[in-house]
Amino acid sequence: MKMKFILFFCYCCLVYIFIVLTPPSSLSEFYQYINKDGVKCYTDDPSLISELEEEKIIVHKDKYDGLDEEEKKQLKAREEQKAFEAKQRTIRSLDSYQKKERIKDAKKAMEEAFKKSTTPVRISRNRILAPVTIGYAGKSVATWLLLDTGASITAVDNSISEQLNISSGQTSAVRVAGGGVLKTRIVNIEFIKVGPKTYKSPRIMVLNQKGPAEDFHGLLGQDFLSHFSYTIDYSKSVIVWR
Repeated sequence: MKMKFILFFCYCCLVYIFIVLTPPSSLSEFYQYINKDGVKCYTDDPSLISELEEEKIIVHKDKYDGLDEEEKKQLKAREEQKAFEAKQRTIRSLDSYQKKERIKDAKKAMEEAFKKSTTPVRISRNRILAPVTIGYAGKSVATWLLLDTGASITAVDNSISEQLNISSGQTSAVRVAGGGVLKTRIVNIEFIKVGPKTYKSPRIMVLNQKGPAEDFHGLLGQDFLSHFSYTIDYSKSVIVWR
């Protein structure tokens, strides 16, 4: 932004110098003469002066030549007014540019802040699927987990544990709906990450997947969720981290 502003400022300065400080070529030399009616005239085109008037020509090399004090004063006043107006136009152009850049920077900052404070989720059939990254032994896998505030521990199915080469773990069992018992493993991993939030050194549960494949690969439980303050914006399909 700074480089763009510097270039724009230099451009405005050049325009100002060209308009105000560079004298027009038409004023570098002009002619004064008395016409046939006895009226004092001025021109920068000698071809407009008749042969009868040529004897009365006075050539001026300076734009103030041939002017009385009042005329000089008026001309200088007009030039000062012109310079002032050009300066004001340059200032307005710079102010307008700076305002646009400030608005642009503010909008960008708001977008960046929104990205840092929100995480897009999938919401369908009264389910919230969150994008989760699981880290273990220097490896990481990105997947979708069902956000489940009723689950005390985060769980992943075998497909995730196989990608991370998780072969160890404490054997356990959980009772599922219907009264059945499901064998599991409890494993210490490096981290669970959702958007900008990371929970380090958690324990997760590895489940033996049963039934048809789902569009998610486990549950994001309270062991992660309880560490962070958040709300769900259903209209925008995002987790808003507070």
